Amino acid sequence: MSDDSQDSKISFPFDNDWLMSDRILSSVMDHVYTVFKSPRHHIMPVLKRNSQSINPNKFLILREAIEKSLKAMVGKDLSSKGAYQIALQVEKAAVAAKKLKWNIDYGPKISGFLGEAENHEQFLHAIRVILNKFSPNKIYQVPYVAGYDVAGKMIYIDRSVAKAQYSGFTSDDFLVIHEVMEKSLLMQNIGLHYQEAHQCALRAEKATVDISGNNWDLYDHLMQGYIDFIYRLPEFVPPQLDLTPYRDEDDSDYVIRIEELQKSHR
Repeated sequence: MSDDSQDSKISFPFDNDWLMSDRILSSVMDHVYTVFKSPRHHIMPVLKRNSQSINPNKFLILREAIEKSLKAMVGKDLSSKGAYQIALQVEKAAVAAKKLKWNIDYGPKISGFLGEAENHEQFLHAIRVILNKFSPNKIYQVPYVAGYDVAGKMIYIDRSVAKAQYSGFTSDDFLVIHEVMEKSLLMQNIGLHYQEAHQCALRAEKATVDISGNNWDLYDHLMQGYIDFIYRLPEFVPPQLDLTPYRDEDDSDYVIRIEELQKSHR
């Protein structure tokens, strides 16, 4: 039984069904693998889980694609080690999505193909580099809570979202990390849909919350509380808001409304 099956998108972007989102994360690996695979990726041992044969190259290539995407969007201030540490957290989530245990099924068997070991200090430093580059704009109404401009230069957070304080970070910080990861993958033009990039971004966001010593469930509960309130037709949107998420979700009401508002700003 192969792990190459394809899964449909979630119909609503804030669905907190982790089983479904794990399936989408798996489909991201399949897609990225077809785009970036090369001869050097064929020497790693196949992993076995029950009756499944899992190609570990897919995890490796996913990490490499994320590293490349983040470096391209954030620029030279983000070190290769920092990009690696962030991408490593998504790789770990992808391993878990395949029902593999990192320290038992995956890491030891491919240790020669991994870069540096997990380093939370380097991870948090890289997160702060991203936050120093992207200060969110909170002037506008932003469907789906947060978003980004077409060029990937600005992150927007809906003006109704309060900046909650957490240990070492704020809720705005966590949202910025999500949006930067998501946009960086979409900017690579490798054929990922919004929901696929969103699932990678969700893992980076969760890793930031967890590694900084905060409680994901409490933070996620806070964010879920904004969703129903924000999920409405806006009146004041960013003129350069990227509409990719709404188009990919077939959210025609949003697309039509936002395009009308953006035209009125010109």
